[in-house]
Amino acid sequence: MSTDVTSDIFASSDTDSGGFLPAVHQIRGILKTIWERRWSALTFLLIVMTIVSVATFSQEPVYKATTLLRISKDDLKVLSFTEFVAADESTDELIKTEVEVIRSRGLAEAVASALNLPADTDFQKELRPGGVAQLIAHLKGSPEASGADEADKRLKDAVVVRLLRMIDIEPIRGSRLVKFSVFARSKKLAAEIANTWADLYIKQGIDQKMAASKDASQMLFKQIEKQRRYVEEAEKKLHVVARRYGIYSYEDMKTNINQRLSELNTLLTEAQANRIEKKVAYKSMQSDPLGSEVSVNDPVVQRLREDIAKLEGEYSDFLKTFKPDYPECVRLRARIAQISQAINEQTHKWLQAAATDYAAAEQRAVAIKKELEQQQNEAMRLQDVAVEYNSLNRDMETSTEHYRALLARRKEALSAMQIKASNVSVVDMAKLPSCPHSPRRALNLILALVMGTALACAMCVLLDYMDNSVRTSEDVEKDIGETLLGIVPQIEEDDESGSENKDLISHLDGKSAISEAYRTIRTSLSFAYKNNNIKNIVISSAVPGEGKTITAINIATVLGQIGEKVLLIDADMRRPRLHRSLHLPNSRGLSTFLVEQSQLNDIILPTCLPNVDVIVSGPAPPNPSELLGSERMTDLLALCKDKYDRVIIDTPPVMAVTDSRLTAARADGLIHVIRAGKTEKRCAKEAKKHFDTVGARVIGAVLNDVEEHAGGYNHYYYYRPYTN
Repeated sequence: MSTDVTSDIFASSDTDSGGFLPAVHQIRGILKTIWERRWSALTFLLIVMTIVSVATFSQEPVYKATTLLRISKDDLKVLSFTEFVAADESTDELIKTEVEVIRSRGLAEAVASALNLPADTDFQKELRPGGVAQLIAHLKGSPEASGADEADKRLKDAVVVRLLRMIDIEPIRGSRLVKFSVFARSKKLAAEIANTWADLYIKQGIDQKMAASKDASQMLFKQIEKQRRYVEEAEKKLHVVARRYGIYSYEDMKTNINQRLSELNTLLTEAQANRIEKKVAYKSMQSDPLGSEVSVNDPVVQRLREDIAKLEGEYSDFLKTFKPDYPECVRLRARIAQISQAINEQTHKWLQAAATDYAAAEQRAVAIKKELEQQQNEAMRLQDVAVEYNSLNRDMETSTEHYRALLARRKEALSAMQIKASNVSVVDMAKLPSCPHSPRRALNLILALVMGTALACAMCVLLDYMDNSVRTSEDVEKDIGETLLGIVPQIEEDDESGSENKDLISHLDGKSAISEAYRTIRTSLSFAYKNNNIKNIVISSAVPGEGKTITAINIATVLGQIGEKVLLIDADMRRPRLHRSLHLPNSRGLSTFLVEQSQLNDIILPTCLPNVDVIVSGPAPPNPSELLGSERMTDLLALCKDKYDRVIIDTPPVMAVTDSRLTAARADGLIHVIRAGKTEKRCAKEAKKHFDTVGARVIGAVLNDVEEHAGGYNHYYYYRPYTN
């Protein structure tokens, strides 16, 4: 898969990726990437599975015992006073409160003591993973410890801490049920702790309720005695006042007075309301005569306002054309002023009427209030005795009611002390677990397989995204900016030609897909120099190991197969290889010719390839760059150009030395060999930059060593059965 395809996954695309075809293209690209890096993905998956398997099978089994509790509201209330009874809680608040009570340290200490957990051998296994037991044992035997009591205290603290970590409380949503679970390495210990914890929790609630009832009963008894004395004293005071003033029925005395006061209060209320209404209307008209309710509802004023609005509109229209002193503008302003004066006179009449109404309402309210005050004074004089009587009577009634309420509550408290009921009950006791709760080996392995596969696929995509090498034809044409002449597939080790003679594969195995790839390059070259006199062709690459020599040999081979007379020159005098591939001696060659120790005919050697001759590099000279840049080299190329149809020159990598640049500057064209998946785009671009610097004509690029299933090679794989 190409980097461009993977980049589309990480970066937004300018094209519409919401369609079906772009989505299929991306999916196919991802699958290609995963297939290309399948061995890395399988290795990563194997590592994940190994780690998870070792971690899972090395864990000691942990068992889970669960007790199901039902928590209800406590309807048995001892007192109704806020100082004795808390506010009623909602179901959620009640469950949360009880959950914290279950998780309390005091209850954990009670469970540890009831089961004698510090001395329990099964529970010692729970302490070992955290190293607490060893620490306590060290403290017991250490002379620095402050004594056996201190060590025992620390041991109990460690037991309680571990015990609290072993429990889990899960309220069931939408109900009053709570799951209380205990996790332990011993199934028996887990069940014992769960059931004991539930029993002690219920017992603790009952004990607390009994203690609260007892305290409340004692407090109620003290308050009852105190309240009884208040009632007796109030009755005595009321009896003394009644006899002193001869009061036997208060209701008859106050009936007439209250009736008259009620009537006057009603009249005063109505008068004050009317006064306020008139005042508001007057103030409103006084502050804004035109905006008052009366003015707004007056049809005369409304009509005059409409006339003003119409005249103002006409005036504004005239001002758009004429100046303010225009006769018609002057007339309109006068008419507007006249109507405004009429509106002011009309509103002034309404203002005077409102003032008159307000004054009359004020006088009536004052008169009624004065009469009410006189009646109130009369009532006060008649009720001087009744005030004292009523005060004492209310005091006595209140004290009596309070006294009776305390007696009833004390009776309830005494009854509650006899009832040992709890708002918590056990629905299901904890049973011995039949299988471990953890580790869930099958689930862990399945999750490891699924997650490992997902992570492995993601790793493949990420690695492909980070891969900066040239991999596809799109990379060559878009990123490097060179025409792609052809793609050469990777030569497999079990290829029919054998690994030793893979340089001659186009000659030895003409039906292979690789041979067909070189014939495709030959076709591309024929179109490239069809209308151009391109005979001397340099083969070069950016860095060593990209396959320029095998490319040079096979291009020469396929050109010779169509009848062209080809000369193959090994211009890589630093690391020559043509003589080994063609099984020729290297005693004489290009270097001896350039130093004028040999003639041209002496260094041209025949080969096993049809229509192909070769000039090997010869002995390695101390100054290959100077030799390749000499006039002697220019003369050689000119002579070969006249003698052969095509001259293929194998040169060193352009990034390593300047030899290829010197040769390319004298040649008719250059073929840039790029190894797929190995050559970085930066190096390929830098190589092209070097070629352009010396004015070399880059015919195109050959993408070499492409994997069979990589992007851009599928067409070779398609016709491979035909060639085989």
